[in-house]
Amino acid sequence: MTMGAAQLMDKYGITCNVIMPRARTDMTNAGMTAELFAEPEEGFDAFNPVNVAPLVGYLASPEAGKISGEVMVVWGNQVDVIERPKFGARFVNPEGAKKWAVDGLHNALSEHYNDDYVPVWGGFTVPPQ
Repeated sequence: MTMGAAQLMDKYGITCNVIMPRARTDMTNAGMTAELFAEPEEGFDAFNPVNVAPLVGYLASPEAGKISGEVMVVWGNQVDVIERPKFGARFVNPEGAKKWAVDGLHNALSEHYNDDYVPVWGGFTVPPQ
């Protein structure tokens, strides 16, 4: 959606980006992630939400006027720019020029998405440890 919005809004001089903040919130203070996002007793607090603000300010500034259609993960003292998607494996219906059936898609895709498959989002949910 971001890349599409960025492309459509370019003619109006409007940029569109996604910021994926990794910061302590009420949501991270509960459940499985609470320990990971816990505030340190001393030193730099990588998950303090104030660490996200400089990127927001920068992207809203004239200096970032060329940056559009990007996805950035920000936390602590780093910003990771997610690489743009690209085409991967292609599957063509072996029955020719007709729409896929659910069973046919399963047969074609099941080998690709086997037990060795790792979802693309792996590592984006929480920072690597």
